[in-house]
Amino acid sequence: MKVSSYSQSILIQSTLSRIQSELYTKQDQMSSGKVSTTFAGLGTQARASIEFNNQKSTIESYQYNITTATLYLNYVEPSIERAGKIANEVGDEILTNMDGSEPDTAYLQSMAQDRIEELNRLLNTQYNGKYLFSGTTTTTKTIDGTDTATTNVGSLLSGYTDATASTAYDNVDAYIASNYTDFYQGDTSSVTQSARVDDGMDLDYGVRADEESLQKIYKGLMVVASMDYDASNSDGYWEIMNRALSDLQTGFDELQTLHASIGDKQSQIETASSRHSDTLMIIEEQIGEIEDVDAAKTVIEFNALQTQLQASYSMISTLAGLSLVNYL
Repeated sequence: MKVSSYSQSILIQSTLSRIQSELYTKQDQMSSGKVSTTFAGLGTQARASIEFNNQKSTIESYQYNITTATLYLNYVEPSIERAGKIANEVGDEILTNMDGSEPDTAYLQSMAQDRIEELNRLLNTQYNGKYLFSGTTTTTKTIDGTDTATTNVGSLLSGYTDATASTAYDNVDAYIASNYTDFYQGDTSSVTQSARVDDGMDLDYGVRADEESLQKIYKGLMVVASMDYDASNSDGYWEIMNRALSDLQTGFDELQTLHASIGDKQSQIETASSRHSDTLMIIEEQIGEIEDVDAAKTVIEFNALQTQLQASYSMISTLAGLSLVNYL
């Protein structure tokens, strides 16, 4: 082989190596659909890709938090709504019995006791094994022991008279205020469930069963469930029942405020989620422009490289005075 032919052979072999490397790259691109499986392979676009992917990860973490908060509020909201209706139903029944005749205490007591048990079930709602109304102590059953509390309330009201009715109810007020945690087993700290749903936006979304509104409703229900009618002290009976009615109505009003707050938080979450979805779509498009290959173009380039490779083999074999078969 002449020197010039030898030089040409070296050059062609160098070209051959380059083409083979490019072919491997194109094969990987066709297989993965990506320009490169590493950031280094993106060249000058690597920094932009890293920044976009970091933004994507941040938004996805917000979306995860939003999903968690949304599921929580979707479970909590109907329970709070129903708790308000319970207060209204028993309150309406008290009003119905204020017609001047002897009240149907047996029905009132039975209804109130049934509603206490229903309220217990509502506030012991679980999702994925977690008690939703226990605050941060999600593994602790929220409400347990209302039968004992109702019995104690009944003892405080027992033997009421027209003269002592007000004091008897004051004693119930003090008992519930001091002993609510006898049957509310959840967290009592100021900490509640919170989630970061956007840059600089932390949303407190937890609802606990020790809300003042729920304490008032439990108190009103326990009083009604415990009260026996004494015709000789009817004024005292109705004074106590009116105060129970007041607690039920106040509890209902406060629950309406809480219910509206839940709705407001759901709206904030929905707005943030929609905003994140739009931003994520734009970011993913930017990432795709950097990282994704044009499949049709890549196939064409691969075929062109194969043609170049075959031509290089032919050139080398010609220079060596050999057939391509012998060369291989």
